[in-house]
Amino acid sequence: VLNLLAEAAHQASDGAAVVEVSNVHLSRWIVVDRPVRLRTQIEPTAPGTYDARLQAWRDAANPKLSRWETVGTGTISTANDYPDGPPPPIPLAEPRPLASPYDSGAVFHGPAFQSLDDGARIGHDGA
Repeated sequence: VLNLLAEAAHQASDGAAVVEVSNVHLSRWIVVDRPVRLRTQIEPTAPGTYDARLQAWRDAANPKLSRWETVGTGTISTANDYPDGPPPPIPLAEPRPLASPYDSGAVFHGPAFQSLDDGARIGHDGA
């Protein structure tokens, strides 16, 4: 959702960098069990600032009740000149494998939402 709002503001600003996403409100899930129609709406509120809205089409049994429903909103700030981001993190010192948080029960997500990949590493200076 955030990426779609940010991309819409990036395009509306003629390619300026997105430097902040704030006032985010997510109002419902997007169920993706089949193709989903989405649209973004962008309204400039000040130079480099946009109110953004992501909507999903909801089909109803009665077609007269089908409608666009808001999924999320936020305020997106852009800038034409913005410094490069911080340098990448330094490699871990003495990394060792990290056990799967799904196998241990530390993370409760079911199989459909298990997105952490095998191969995670942890060290005394980070993960």
